[in-house]
Amino acid sequence: MKHLDFREKNGYEKVKVTFYPANLNERPFELSIYVATADNDHYAGMADIDSIAKIIVESSGPSGTNKEYLYQLASAMRQLAPQQQDEHLFELEAAVRRLEIGESGAGQPSDCDMQS
Repeated sequence: MKHLDFREKNGYEKVKVTFYPANLNERPFELSIYVATADNDHYAGMADIDSIAKIIVESSGPSGTNKEYLYQLASAMRQLAPQQQDEHLFELEAAVRRLEIGESGAGQPSDCDMQS
């Protein structure tokens, strides 16, 4: 946990929550999550996918680049929870990859943004 606490130190609040596994035969358990707070100077708020992607491509921290963090998170989701489709995460991953190769669709809101 010390590694996570160090990595997530800037602009995140550590919150304990109860996790309910999809498998109803498994018992709920407590875990910690890191939540971005609006009072952080780097909080992007309700930005569109391409704006968030641009921030990710241009940013890094003590643990590495933000795009590598994003790619590893998306990969872990595919491996650990293939039945779950996190549309926002995967749209963001695709937008960052487009920016890396210079094919930005700038300013387009994501489908997730329009569902709210």
